[in-house]
Amino acid sequence: MAESTSFATPDDSDARRPDVSVVVLAYRTTRELDRCLAALHSHKTAATYEVIVVLNGATAPVKEVVHERRGIHVVESRSNRGFAGGCNLGASVATGRYVLFLNDDAFVNDGWLDGLLHVARTHPEAGAVASLVVDEDDRVLEFGSHLHDLNPSPLDRGLSLDEAKVLPPREVAYASGCSLMIESGLFDELGGFDTDFYPAYFEDVDLCLRIWGAGRSVVATAASIITHHESASTPSIHKQVIFAMADDHFKSVWRTVPSPLPAGLPRNLPNVVYFDDFAPRSASGSGFPRALDLVRSLVELGIHVRLAVHDDRFGVDYELRHKGVVMFDGYRQSNYAEAPTAVLVSRPHNLEAAIDFRSKWPEVPLLYDAEARFSARLETQLALVTRASRRGPIEEALEEMLRVEQLAASTATTVVTISESEAEWFRANGAGDVHVVDPFPPACIVGPRSFIDRRHIVYIAGWLAGADSPNGDGLRWFLQEINPHLQRIAPELVIDVTGNNPPDELVAMAPANVRFVGEIVDFEDYLGRARATIAPIRYGAGVKLKVVDSLARGVPVVGTTIGLEGLAPQWGVGTVCEDDPVAFADALARVAGDEREWLAMTNALATVCRAHRNDPTEQWRGILATTVTASRAKETDA
Repeated sequence: MAESTSFATPDDSDARRPDVSVVVLAYRTTRELDRCLAALHSHKTAATYEVIVVLNGATAPVKEVVHERRGIHVVESRSNRGFAGGCNLGASVATGRYVLFLNDDAFVNDGWLDGLLHVARTHPEAGAVASLVVDEDDRVLEFGSHLHDLNPSPLDRGLSLDEAKVLPPREVAYASGCSLMIESGLFDELGGFDTDFYPAYFEDVDLCLRIWGAGRSVVATAASIITHHESASTPSIHKQVIFAMADDHFKSVWRTVPSPLPAGLPRNLPNVVYFDDFAPRSASGSGFPRALDLVRSLVELGIHVRLAVHDDRFGVDYELRHKGVVMFDGYRQSNYAEAPTAVLVSRPHNLEAAIDFRSKWPEVPLLYDAEARFSARLETQLALVTRASRRGPIEEALEEMLRVEQLAASTATTVVTISESEAEWFRANGAGDVHVVDPFPPACIVGPRSFIDRRHIVYIAGWLAGADSPNGDGLRWFLQEINPHLQRIAPELVIDVTGNNPPDELVAMAPANVRFVGEIVDFEDYLGRARATIAPIRYGAGVKLKVVDSLARGVPVVGTTIGLEGLAPQWGVGTVCEDDPVAFADALARVAGDEREWLAMTNALATVCRAHRNDPTEQWRGILATTVTASRAKETDA
């Protein structure tokens, strides 16, 4: 592990330039070259790039393959300049912020560029970033390489792709030029590849050592994958002769030069193992949209996130997958060998699995993300139940939940909450380092639609916990106690209930003015068309994220004391609190049915939204930096 950990801020890119210039040397292979260019053309990426093909003394069939493809910048050299000379020629006409050298017998995968760019942008100390290289059987050929007495050795050769893709990005001595991306300015500053290695081999090793010597690093990332057909362009006997010549030249150049490499390579970049129920997604509700924002904050900090989930029904979305977020079986992976920078766990029932996983490395900090205090939910639920037969199971669940959350307070290096009241509970129960993270997004924006352009009232819900969850209880109470009065005084108002797979018993109870609308893909737009949301929650704890989502978009909320608890006082201008069913219905009819009342609340919310300042990513940067630094200091003292 690195001696110190930094969490980088992405650089701004020049919008007038492509992100990357991809340089491909074409010599004599045709089938592999055609596959290479086809994969480049069709691969999925969010990056902008140009493709430069260098006809490096190429044969007529090769020229034909290249000229058949459109949108390619072709540079021709009548003679074969070798790998270094051909790459330098291609780089000389490149306009991208980065220049990426790709072998003509390598085939890129979706997200190949995204993975490289993410590391480069979040780790500006990296002068070059390389892909994970696999063969056509998905066996690793190289995940960066090591030098031992100046003899090169590929790392993790023979691993399966499934084993390798969960590995974090790593600093390496060097990486193969078959898929190597370098900052264009640095490449020019170093004078490009050394043409004395003509015709091939070791010019990538030499360049990487010069990158290290310039005070930069070389990083390999499994978020970028290429399939490489090794040595397709060079016969094996010829290869052996060329390799031996290049090896002699390399050792003559570097024999008397002190190695610029730091000790302990390969060395992992910051990485976090995150235990949770599912891969985070915005449509799931139940706190998972916040989990998604948390993971995005970690990714923005340049941290590789590995998700240990006990239910893999949902996958990692494209955006996160190609920024290095992967799922692995942390619950049963007993042979996992590499210490992460930190272990993060959400939700109490995942805590003991995270503690067990971390037991190999007691010096690694454990962060407990208390999205809510679950024992408080059970305490408030118990207050609603009078029947002894129902109280018993709740009391047992409460006793167990208190045990687990007290274990979190006493065991976790750091506890993170979203309300000060919950932070105080964890401090009182033994937590030494507690941070409160503002649950509101960085930008709170009131939508432009007028009162007349908005129609529905929304009950934001997730149904992963079923009919007896706080959401289920709240909706049942609304349908039985509040809605009958609402229908009498404001029959025109329609209630939309969100969330996938709502319980059948609740669907069956719904009258005509209550609609179940399922998962909402564009939730911000959906809220922008709502007049109000409701939070008829009777038991729970802490800030309700459904309320945060509404207020952050300027949508008034009618809720109960429990539904609205934990909010900072300034957000009260957008809420009406009523625990009586009739008063709740009357308040909802006023807010959603009286344009003047609605305008007064939304205008007041707009003022609060404009004044709101929050950067969750910066908050997590501080939490991680403090936690990791403190843990290393404690380890050193020990």
